[in-house]
Amino acid sequence: MSPPFRVLLTSLALLGTGCGPLFFIEAETEEVCKTERGLSFVGAAPTTVSLQQTVLFPLEDLADALPDGDTEATLRLRRFELTATQGNPDLRGIERAIVSLRKPGQTALTPLLEYRRPSSGTAPQAIAATGIESVDLVDQLREEELELVFEARGSLPPQDWKADFRACAGLKVKVDYLDVVF
Repeated sequence: MSPPFRVLLTSLALLGTGCGPLFFIEAETEEVCKTERGLSFVGAAPTTVSLQQTVLFPLEDLADALPDGDTEATLRLRRFELTATQGNPDLRGIERAIVSLRKPGQTALTPLLEYRRPSSGTAPQAIAATGIESVDLVDQLREEELELVFEARGSLPPQDWKADFRACAGLKVKVDYLDVVF
């Protein structure tokens, strides 16, 4: 038996074992950013300690480019920024902010990034966090958008204000090569 024929037989045997695809293509986006401008926040009553805002992160362009078949996908939220644009709010009272993912049909949130107030006493006009937390998106890959939830806790601004929210993420996709070719 010739060596190339042995390699072919071994490869076919491995493909039939159910251990996952032997040949795959893996790709990762550099960074996809979404900015939601002019989010409105109602001034907080003195007893209010948290606020929540939902932002939709589009996926339709990514999903359209994916082949049908055995696909794995992981989203890495790399950073978020919330920048005050109106109302001149004092954001230094915000002790903690979390950006989470709400999967379709679920009420539970999957935390992705967290901001903790720095010890400096300056009043920031923006809060931001970076990180590399990732979440498996295999079930949401064909959705048009993801629902991101921004939640802030602490001493919140008492006046109405507006802000721009920016989230940047990377998407890593692994596809069975045979699904792409055939």
